[in-house]
Amino acid sequence: MRWQQRKDRDGNPVPNCWVSGDYIVARVTIGTAKRFIVTAPGQRKPFLYADSRDEVIQGIKEHRQEMAA
Repeated sequence: MRWQQRKDRDGNPVPNCWVSGDYIVARVTIGTAKRFIVTAPGQRKPFLYADSRDEVIQGIKEHRQEMAA
């Protein structure tokens, strides 16, 4: 699963934010913990908070399967 740097309207890279397919992945700091948040296509709120890239990939795969069912 490939991640591409997300860009704003002017084409500038958005720091710590990527696009994987139509999913948006952002790395944030909550307190002292660094986490990834994932937002599904067409949604405004994240559906997944993950500690690692592997968890993000697994969460997106599972979400895609649920949406296909």
